[in-house]
Amino acid sequence: MTISPKPARAVPPCRILRQELVTRGWSLNDLARTTACPDQTLQKLVDGCESITWEIAQELAQALGTSTEFWVNLEGNYLSMAPPQASIVDDWTHEGPDDSEGDRLLLAEALAESERYRAHPQEHLDWSAFTAELREAEAAGELPE
Repeated sequence: MTISPKPARAVPPCRILRQELVTRGWSLNDLARTTACPDQTLQKLVDGCESITWEIAQELAQALGTSTEFWVNLEGNYLSMAPPQASIVDDWTHEGPDDSEGDRLLLAEALAESERYRAHPQEHLDWSAFTAELREAEAAGELPE
C-alpha cells in the first residue's frame, strides 16, 4: 500500500494568536497592556489584516512567553505557503455577502451610469484606462480587502 503525502497547510498567524488569547482568557486590551503595540495594530493582527514584523514578534514573544523567531517563522511560513491573492482586475468574485438591498442600489447606480454614458460617451474611460486606474489603486492599497 502506497501512502501519498498530503501537502502542508499554511496556518495564519492570526489563528494562533486568537487561540493564545482564548487559552489565556485574555482580551485584546489585556494583550495591549502587556505590549507596546497599538490597539489598532493588535486588532488588525487578530483579524489577519496585518503581517507580523520583527518588532511585533518581539512584543508578542515577550507578552506570551514564546520566542521572537516563533512568530517571525510562523508569518514567513504562512506567506510562503498561502496562495497568491488574485488581482481584483482579474478576479471579480470578491463580491461579498448577499445583500439584496445593496445589490438593488448598485444596479440602480449602474443603470444611471449607463444613461450618463449614452448621453456623454466622451466623458468616460475606455476599458484599458479603467483597468490601469484599478491596478494603480490596488498597488497603492486604496481598495478594500
